[in-house]
Amino acid sequence: MSVQPTYVASNTFSEAIRRLAESRSSGQSLEDGINLGMQLWVSYIMAKQTASDKPGIRSYLMGKARRNAPVRRYGKSGKTESKGARYLELRDSVAAAIVYSTNYKNARNVDSKTFFGLVGKYIAARVYSSGYHKAGFRPALREFKARRASSALGQAPNYGRPAGRATAAHSKGGGAITASASNVAAGVESNPGGGMSAVEASEGEVVAQLERYILKNIEERARRLGIQIA
Repeated sequence: MSVQPTYVASNTFSEAIRRLAESRSSGQSLEDGINLGMQLWVSYIMAKQTASDKPGIRSYLMGKARRNAPVRRYGKSGKTESKGARYLELRDSVAAAIVYSTNYKNARNVDSKTFFGLVGKYIAARVYSSGYHKAGFRPALREFKARRASSALGQAPNYGRPAGRATAAHSKGGGAITASASNVAAGVESNPGGGMSAVEASEGEVVAQLERYILKNIEERARRLGIQIA
């Protein structure tokens, strides 16, 4: 089983969030600032993901898995099934491992021929849903309170069970406040949009946007106090 890579926000991001919270009007907490920052971050990462590389998605899913799925290879009669072209094509593929590990359409409880039929259907569904990687960011956008009419949410396809998770900002103890988001869609790490490099690159863009928000907040507070900023 491969370990999903993890990226931890830098001190630059954390400091920008703190300054944003201080610049905002009363009633808006540090948690609100973190959620806004995470919402921006997720939207910037998602924008970098390629959604039209159908051959790439097919190639990834049909590639050899790092760890083979323990798939039954016998028919209902108990006899070994013929190793036809379709079987050889999908045997030990990434798609087969995913179908088995997630028990896609009750795949663990069917005979070999039916199992590989389900693997083929899974690949076809993922290729058809070429926005699969973007859809994996939708749960995070919703968790971090993206407006329903926001452009970012509009770009994340609304599939029935998107492969993503998120936890909004909350106190963890010892004064720490944490938030997290993940996209576990198959192959997202190797998406032509950049994988983890997109996460890192987007952090700088988020900080720049937060700096613009901070300046705007300061200017608005100054105007309310009758202070003119040149």
